[in-house]
Amino acid sequence: MFDTKILFYIHHHGKGHLARCEKLIPIIESLTSIELLTADSDFLIEIKRSFPHLPIHLLPSKWEGVKDTSKRTFDQAFEGVPFSKGATKRASFFHHLIVDRNITGFVSDVSAELTIYARGAGLNVLMQRHTGDISCDPTQVFAYQCANALYAPYPELFESGDFPFKDKTSFLGMLANRVVPTSENQPGITLIHDDKDVIAKVCKQLSHFSQPVTVIGGYQPTSSYPSNVKHIGHVDDLSANVKTEIVICSGGNNTVCELLSAMKKLIIIPQERPYNEQFSKAANLDNIGAVVMLDPALLDDEQSVMRSIKKADALSLSTLQSFYNEVANSHWYSAFEKLVKEQLICPSR
Repeated sequence: MFDTKILFYIHHHGKGHLARCEKLIPIIESLTSIELLTADSDFLIEIKRSFPHLPIHLLPSKWEGVKDTSKRTFDQAFEGVPFSKGATKRASFFHHLIVDRNITGFVSDVSAELTIYARGAGLNVLMQRHTGDISCDPTQVFAYQCANALYAPYPELFESGDFPFKDKTSFLGMLANRVVPTSENQPGITLIHDDKDVIAKVCKQLSHFSQPVTVIGGYQPTSSYPSNVKHIGHVDDLSANVKTEIVICSGGNNTVCELLSAMKKLIIIPQERPYNEQFSKAANLDNIGAVVMLDPALLDDEQSVMRSIKKADALSLSTLQSFYNEVANSHWYSAFEKLVKEQLICPSR
């Protein structure tokens, strides 16, 4: 066995990325040496709080000196890498880091760009998979081809049946703390969402709802809440603060996993993401009767919102139980440990 050192890139878009890495990085630490990489100076500070003992590197911006930042279409090769000196410096930094720090393997938190760079530099690569259809994007498709294996921080039931890279994907299951479902849910509805417009519209439609509505996190809307709505802001422990059985939420992996593991009946209002990630996941789960998907385009229709609540109330607890059973830490821990050993520490070369 040769000496190994793994470089782990942590994506800076969204708190969920760091939350997942806080679970996965210690597994790698128990097996071999590891160093961290990110691309945002503010996020670097947060990572240092979680991993003060590990070397952490800041990737230069590829957008240095770029004035034209056209909206991404996610259908062109390397569309996210501009023709610029900043992009050249970034690629050079990455490859020099691999050589200077004697890196032997790379974990890519959804970065197609860095997955391709790492494979081109001769490294074994694990890449995180999100739900959604990447078939239209040649950069993502090539990155998936470059990766030795993919890991998905959710159960296979979240995934589309026609996902072409399923055979090389390890589904880690419910990557959430094991939660004992409460047998005595309080009446009402809990709303958890980051979109202030969604929060405002849902609260408006529930202004005549006969039971209390609790908003966790998110933003205070510009207008006052209806009298039956209470806003409690950010909480550190989501499942401990959700007291109702029915929850309206966005479709992020961490949120959905944690709430399903607590046997909550979810109404998912997906947020716009590349490759329709949240819409795809919500639709898959709706089709098997695990959640109710509510299209944000329907939030101005009170009847659509109320029908979703009625449908959620009728969700089968037996279906939710199948997710609860996947929560055990031993499942995702052992799955990721095996993946790291096979693909990064003792790979077939």
